[in-house]
This record gives sequence, C-alpha cells and structure tokens, in this order.
Amino acid sequence: LAVPQSDANRAWFNAQQEQALARGDTASSSVGPRTVAKLQSMARLEPRYERNLPKLCSFFAKGECNRGSTCPFRHEMPKDRNDPLSQQNTRDRFYGTNDPVANAILGKRKERLEQKKEERKNAGDGTN
Repeated sequence: LAVPQSDANRAWFNAQQEQALARGDTASSSVGPRTVAKLQSMARLEPRYERNLPKLCSFFAKGECNRGSTCPFRHEMPKDRNDPLSQQNTRDRFYGTNDPVANAILGKRKERLEQKKEERKNAGDGTN
C-alpha cells in the first residue's frame, strides 16, 4: 500500500486503516487476527514528547552554567551515568548496533518465552 502524500488524504487513509483494523480486516492475507492483536498491544498510545526536549546542560550539571534562564539547554541533573541508556548513540541506535533499548526489549521477550516454556513444562508434568 502506498501512503498518500497530502495531509488531508493521509488523514483519511489512516482513518480507513484504523477502521479496518478495528473490524479485523487486513489488506494482506498473510496478516492474521493474532498478528493484528499483537501489533495493537505493542503500539505506543502516547507520544514521546521527551524526544523533542533540548539536551541537558553539561555546565549546569557541573554547577558552572552562568546563562541562567537564557540557556538553550535543559537545567536538570542527568540520570544515573551507569545506566546503559545514558551512553546511547543515535548512529548506533539507527543501525541497530550496540542498542541498549533493543537489547532490553529482546531480553524481556526472551524472559517471557522462557516463562511460557516453564509453564508448559509444569502443566505437562501436572497432567501425567
């Protein structure tokens, strides 16, 4: 499917697609209702406004910023320096190398799969 270029047509197209998803209709025969339900459960419902915020002021963190309210950077203390997200690099994130966010998501998924495997194993043991 080609997404329309104009804002009005794109809004209409998106509305039609959302209605089709709500009905369970899919454009592709390879996408089943389980896939649609999984994608809807994974969808981010709220925008991430923190992405648009200015970067932290490194001088403020050191206690040396003399610009005050005219400083174009945020005057907040940085989060834990040992947090892997504090070392995140945009280029690495784009190319998927050394990506702590992806590693965290994949790690959670792996844990869930292992839990399900244990539950199936325990359920199999209980029936015998």
